[in-house]
Amino acid sequence: MTDPADSSASEHDEQTSMDPTRADDTESESETETETESGSGSETDKETSLDSDSDFPPEAVRAVAPTIAGVLLSFGTLLVFRINTYQLVVRGGGVVSGLNDPYYFRDWMERLLAAGDGPTDLSILSGPSGQQFAFDGVRPATHAINWWLAELIGPDLVTAWLPVVSSLAVGVLLLGVSYRLTRDLRVGLATVGMFAFVPLHAVYSGIGFLDHQPHQYFWLGVLLTGLVWLAEPSRDSHTDSASPVSVSLSSPRPWAIAALTGIAVGVSAHVWGGSPLLIAPLFAYVVFRTPMDIRAGVSPGRALLPVLGATAVGAGLAIGLHLFLNWGELYVVLMPVYVSVGSTVIVGIGELWRRVNLPPAGLIPLEAVIAAGGVWAARRLSADAIAQYTDRADALFGRDSIAETVSLFEPTVLTGPFVRLGVVFFIAIPVLLWISGLVARSYEPGWLTLVVYTWALLAAALIQNRFAGQLSLVIAVFAGLGFVALLGRLGFMRPVTALPGPGVTAVVSEWLTTDTDTKTDEDSGETGTDGRQRGEIGGLDRPQDRDQSQAITRLESPTTRRESLGLGAALVATGVVSGALVDAQTTATSYSDGEYRAAQAIASHQEAVSREYPANFVLSRWGSNRMYNYFANGESESYSFARQTYPEFLSEQSPDEWAETNRDRVGYVVISSEDADFPPGTAYHMLQKRLGVAMEYRNPLSHYRLLSLAGDGDSPADWTLSAFALVPGATITGTGTPGETVITGTDVTVSGVTFPYKQAATVDEEGQFAVTVAYPGEYTLRDTQLQIPESAVVAGRSFSVK
Repeated sequence: MTDPADSSASEHDEQTSMDPTRADDTESESETETETESGSGSETDKETSLDSDSDFPPEAVRAVAPTIAGVLLSFGTLLVFRINTYQLVVRGGGVVSGLNDPYYFRDWMERLLAAGDGPTDLSILSGPSGQQFAFDGVRPATHAINWWLAELIGPDLVTAWLPVVSSLAVGVLLLGVSYRLTRDLRVGLATVGMFAFVPLHAVYSGIGFLDHQPHQYFWLGVLLTGLVWLAEPSRDSHTDSASPVSVSLSSPRPWAIAALTGIAVGVSAHVWGGSPLLIAPLFAYVVFRTPMDIRAGVSPGRALLPVLGATAVGAGLAIGLHLFLNWGELYVVLMPVYVSVGSTVIVGIGELWRRVNLPPAGLIPLEAVIAAGGVWAARRLSADAIAQYTDRADALFGRDSIAETVSLFEPTVLTGPFVRLGVVFFIAIPVLLWISGLVARSYEPGWLTLVVYTWALLAAALIQNRFAGQLSLVIAVFAGLGFVALLGRLGFMRPVTALPGPGVTAVVSEWLTTDTDTKTDEDSGETGTDGRQRGEIGGLDRPQDRDQSQAITRLESPTTRRESLGLGAALVATGVVSGALVDAQTTATSYSDGEYRAAQAIASHQEAVSREYPANFVLSRWGSNRMYNYFANGESESYSFARQTYPEFLSEQSPDEWAETNRDRVGYVVISSEDADFPPGTAYHMLQKRLGVAMEYRNPLSHYRLLSLAGDGDSPADWTLSAFALVPGATITGTGTPGETVITGTDVTVSGVTFPYKQAATVDEEGQFAVTVAYPGEYTLRDTQLQIPESAVVAGRSFSVK
């Protein structure tokens, strides 16, 4: 593509050669230059020449403006929909992460900050001496990276912005992948835009969501980028006889890319306990890539050598971190080893298969047999690891009652993907099917990477929609291509010029009727016995070249009113629908004002009364339990106790007795109106609906002090959340006539709602009475006014009146 500045220079030279007057001027200028070199030139002429050279031609500005606008629009959209909940996350100088799990990772990060001595104290990475596994044994790389970054820039910045930065970095990687595959910058920027509009990914990589997902997505993006970049030289050499694979292998670039890809594999093994599910498709890629190379007349031993190097680096890094730092459980780190060994065996057999000229279609069944034999051998050699795979699979896929464990297609095959992946899913699936067919027919090793990973992740998401986050990376590329191709077909922009392969026809029959009577030495440049050139062997279609002469490296402004309106309408329609979905999902998974106020009220109360863990433990719905405890006491590692105890507490019919029994283990309870299926007479009804005050059928509660109340009005039907402190209560004692009813109380105002709190007692036969109150304030008993302080309620002090 010609640069506008170069075009201007060429036009200038052409005009000079055609105009004699300009020629004379040129000669004069030459003479002036000679004089200047001898010291007689004018300084003014020098400055004028420099000013002329530094001017940026308006044509160049107009040429790059659409590209700059496209980059800003795509990445700006990605940024906006990763920080759209900023006001719900960054509050009061702190960070309120959405959902429950981020507080587990924040807990580990702060533990390591407390134990470490700065970012250079790398001894913290191996965990305490004698501990079997560093950190939690499941996500060591995630905890280590979070800690190290927190040492550098602070925990709040890491918590808030690491997911956003990860998301932007993945966007850059996807831009590189899609451009590498299509040589079309429009597809690359459309891919980033589609990626921005995936609701589930926006939740898992939004501001404040410090979890293992942002790390997973980044390293998966690096892995996919590396595989695509390693595949394309093979494809380019396949379409250009002057650039054989051996030439590309002599360059340091593929080996550098292979090393980075291997690092992605090795680190991924320690980012998350389920990482084998993301590493195993790499073996499947090698399984399908090997016969693809053979069918195209390419040596798999050479073409896949960098990939084998990447798997070896990944296996070595994963095992090394396990052995030297006690990172990860053995069954997790063995997966990269299995992939490396299995891939080497497959490629070796494939190379032998090519040399003896056997039909490539017959290699796939043999590969299946070899894979089955590998699994059998692994079971014999590492039975414990295989048993752990089974246990982990049961734990991962056997869990229920968690939103992320349901299928991607629940509640229906349309609404499930639409809510979680948005319109991106429905744009991508037809393109995925189309590209899958092309990959089966044409030599497209780069697209094969995405096809294998997409189908693998789609299968995983069918079981649990948690994998839709990883799936979003690969379907974004297909959706970006589909979006640009559709607009090109409708005439709203220039058509895509470098699509993979030709049309798909008779895919299965092509594979079954392969002609193998050919020369397959890729470096020989010779034709096969049937006269076909390398790249056309076995009926495999020769794909269109995607070299730089075809590349679309910049965006162009619409040239007609129809193009402007069509492109604008497509962008607005996609943006409005997708943006609404993303905003709804991210807002719904952020904590509301009421929940935030409850957490702050509990934190302030426990600090004021100096409670120590576990006496300041917050009991709540397990889905928000880590959040409340993080702010109340800093202990947010587990929600198991809350998950088991909270439902039992809500159904309790004697809440005061429960409070006295569990006061040393529970200091606060937060009740949500979402748990409204408990009948009257239960703790839920007494506290959430009556706030612990007097009821027709029983006395007020004595050990629950309301700290925060969320809702839209004064009516119990409007209350959505209530937070209580469990307190011993202050006891008022005195004497009176046996059988006499003694009543005392005070008015309580919490969160703008005022209600009377009264307690009553009957004087016993010995003339004694006692009432316990849960609130500080001024109480009137007979003619006596009594001021009860907060300290008395918390300490359980007694007051005597006449």
